[in-house]
Amino acid sequence: ADVAAYFTGKAYGRTQLIKVSPKKTWEGFIGGCAAAMAVSTLGASLMGWPLAPLTGAFYGLIAP
Repeated sequence: ADVAAYFTGKAYGRTQLIKVSPKKTWEGFIGGCAAAMAVSTLGASLMGWPLAPLTGAFYGLIAP
């Protein structure tokens, strides 16, 4: 999630997330969440979880 957030923020980041850390952007945050969800969904599918797309995406969203 952190690596994806960094690269997404560098490429598309325009909207500041918080004033305390000026280089954090909403675009990076969304990119990091999307990457975590995608990787978790892939992992859930490979492990044979029931409802892998749903449970994997949910776990990816809450884990980071």
